[in-house]
Amino acid sequence: MELDAYKILALPRDASDDEIRRAYHRLAREHHPDRSTAASAADFDRVQQAWEALREPAARQQLSLIHISEPTR
Repeated sequence: MELDAYKILALPRDASDDEIRRAYHRLAREHHPDRSTAASAADFDRVQQAWEALREPAARQQLSLIHISEPTR
């Protein structure tokens, strides 16, 4: 399964550090199993993985380079 961190966090690819942080915190609260009866552990895990992929600027740049080099499907 391919992870599109920007899509999971509902962000444009040019989102700022602050926008990424706010989107993560909002979705983590929304999908956290202890706070929501409708949330699943899988949804929370996907939000966590997206945050891990985008939280560091160097990792975000690497992700952007990978996305650019992928052939269109």
